[in-house]
Amino acid sequence: MRGFGVPVLAKDHGRGRWSRRSRRPDGGAGALSRAEVGLVLSGGNIDVRMLASILVRGLEREDKIISLRLVIDDQPGMLGRVATSLGDAGANILEVSHRRMFLDVPAKGITLDVMIETKDARHAAEIIAKLQAKGFSVFRLNA
Repeated sequence: MRGFGVPVLAKDHGRGRWSRRSRRPDGGAGALSRAEVGLVLSGGNIDVRMLASILVRGLEREDKIISLRLVIDDQPGMLGRVATSLGDAGANILEVSHRRMFLDVPAKGITLDVMIETKDARHAAEIIAKLQAKGFSVFRLNA
């Protein structure tokens, strides 16, 4: 963990031995009891899906991943316009669901659910405002 100044406590493959290592930016050894942050290193015993869920939820709480619902006209090129508008606003598209065959969608409309990656809450609000300024009907979905 070079350069982070974070103590590391690791168990040696279930053999019951523990090792402690801490580096400070000045290269000196640090005491684990004085640390504000600890890092647990684990072998293959971690559930990858649980870890992924925890990470995604953290990003959603910080508005770095948001889900939007747009109701757009069913016309050629509309999906491209939305994607271009999102890209121009600095959003990274993670997932798109294009629904046109459901009863809750207008006859000449499409419900488009989009999950995007943003920089932060302010950036998320700017993206929504830019989409609305281009005439899109945008609703924020709860995570």
